[in-house]
Amino acid sequence: MCAVAQGAALMSEFSPNPTASTVRSRHATLAVGFAALAVLFASTGIARGDDLATLKTTEPDFDVRLHGVALVDFGTPLADALDVYLRVTPPKPLVAIHRVVMGPIETGPDADVDAEECRPARWLFDVIGTTDAAYAQRPRSRARGGRVGEEKPGSRGHIPATHVVRVALELPDPSTRCPMPSSPTVRVIETFEVADLRPSIHVSTSDQVVLVEDVTRNFRRIFPAGVGAIDRIRAPGQVTSLTPATSGSRIHPHSSFKTLGAPRWFKGEPFLPIEAPMPVGNRVGFYTTRVAFHIYQTYRFMRAYISRGCVTLRTGDLREIRDALFSRTDGVPVYVQSEPMPEVFHPFPHETDLYFRLKPFGPKDKPTFRVSGGLYVTEKVKAAPPVGRDLVDVFLDAEVRLRQRSALAGEPRTQGNRL
Repeated sequence: MCAVAQGAALMSEFSPNPTASTVRSRHATLAVGFAALAVLFASTGIARGDDLATLKTTEPDFDVRLHGVALVDFGTPLADALDVYLRVTPPKPLVAIHRVVMGPIETGPDADVDAEECRPARWLFDVIGTTDAAYAQRPRSRARGGRVGEEKPGSRGHIPATHVVRVALELPDPSTRCPMPSSPTVRVIETFEVADLRPSIHVSTSDQVVLVEDVTRNFRRIFPAGVGAIDRIRAPGQVTSLTPATSGSRIHPHSSFKTLGAPRWFKGEPFLPIEAPMPVGNRVGFYTTRVAFHIYQTYRFMRAYISRGCVTLRTGDLREIRDALFSRTDGVPVYVQSEPMPEVFHPFPHETDLYFRLKPFGPKDKPTFRVSGGLYVTEKVKAAPPVGRDLVDVFLDAEVRLRQRSALAGEPRTQGNRL
């Protein structure tokens, strides 16, 4: 049976209200599912999207750029089956699952291994969830109006401790031709709290992707993002995004909101403004900017050049970053660049036939821009967006920005910090 057909068959095993006999048989069923999942991942490149061909390597091996992508984003029957299984029977000590995330593959030695010879490989998955049984069973109430900065009992502002359980599955290396075992070993490798991570956030405006990473624990999360509209006005002769670059900024709990209900387009979801560095005497200080990570504001999430400068995310992705931020007392470093991140890939498709741009006013040879209600005036363009490698960085960091502004003759003057 092919991997996709096997995945469809397996889906019938994962009913939402399992019987006792079904639960007892799931380990054997999951073993078959894992084996077919490995074959499917190796043979098809896993992901859906507009550049699937880039995922297929010369050997049928796992693409390392997918480390950090949630299984629900793969769009394959077996990935969905695995996700459902782990949500119904979460590994201890979790009582509720938020995400099941693809981890790396650890292979054996490569020295002169024949294709017919078996060698071990360990597939890792990060299961993210909570141990708070009361929170898992509590109905979620919707935030209404006003600025909600502190948690309230019974509201979405309450954030329980989030844990990560790293599980491993031992299979043959997918680059060899060995048959998959019927009962591979699945075991818990380690458990840690999200509060124990020391993450940093990396944003690529050309890739429209956000990477949250702790290199010491080999933990990654990858999210698709909407980024700032295309700007050809403020830096004459150059193409930039309204999302500014930065190499020393952060998000911090004291300036962020767990939920934000006003204005209404923030939908009662997290609002995490970026704090940019600036010199204060002999030290580096930070000031809160108008650029933030927040919920998307269109009728559906779009991975595109769409915002007026902020980074827009899907609901679950934004809450994951919020939970990681508010589990700590210090800030999380933020790096934004226009350059692609070749080691990162997310299968969510880009918008290929539309983008937004900073709307030009005045003569075509010397256009200006306008600000309305503290926001840039933008317009939709029904055409292919600019090529990402053509973008240049305009920095948010105070000292770098001052140097850039002095070098750009004839740049229109802006009011305050509206990058």
